[in-house]
Amino acid sequence: MSHTVQYLNKTYTIDIITMITRTTAIQFAPLGILAVIPFLLFTPIDGQNVFSISGNHNHNQNALFSNVDAAKGPVHISEVYASKNFAGDAITRPNYLKVTDSYINADAWCEMCVRVDYTPGSQGIAGMAYVNFKGLDLTSAKRITFFAGHATGDIKVKFLVAGKKIDGVDASSDQIFKNTKFAKTTKYVTLSNVWKKYDIDLSNVDLGGVTHPFAFEVKPGTTPGPVTFYLDYVVYDDQTAKNPVATDTT
Repeated sequence: MSHTVQYLNKTYTIDIITMITRTTAIQFAPLGILAVIPFLLFTPIDGQNVFSISGNHNHNQNALFSNVDAAKGPVHISEVYASKNFAGDAITRPNYLKVTDSYINADAWCEMCVRVDYTPGSQGIAGMAYVNFKGLDLTSAKRITFFAGHATGDIKVKFLVAGKKIDGVDASSDQIFKNTKFAKTTKYVTLSNVWKKYDIDLSNVDLGGVTHPFAFEVKPGTTPGPVTFYLDYVVYDDQTAKNPVATDTT
């Protein structure tokens, strides 16, 4: 049975706390704060290792690789994407969609997470996708899991996963990423002002050659105006999805 603990107002498995304390030990060891070291002896209770989307921002193209295998461990989007692809209002007015990595906001319980700020433009929708055009082999993954929330303003967000670049433009799609085919797309989610964990089931999904592993589309709800939300811990792993969010594609 999985053991969990509370940290930064979110529930994590012991292995995440191990990762956090390991990072803390590295940061503060030179100052002599060695009390954290015993926590490094914690081992995962359920065999699952989870890491933050903001935990490692080495986006050196030469450091990326195409044969990522989820069976060898969880795949952190932060470690495998080479660039970001913007769409909608973010194309016509780039400053309308601002995505800030490694953001810290104690009021939102945001510890090195991703902050998204959107000012609606003429299209009333914007989006961003993480991209690695070399292609990722995620065939052993069973789900993608992430945290989203602490939204301000009237906001709706759709999440898209396991995307692949296509030739030409798919004009029939209602998605704003016209040159990408995503295997799963959630229905629009109304985010709240608290963190919530989302699972997307990847059963029976072709996960070979994934070029756009994670994306979102954001638009205002019934009340127009700027909106903000946060993302964290975006991970592909080989665990079974628990209470997966509803999707438009199967």
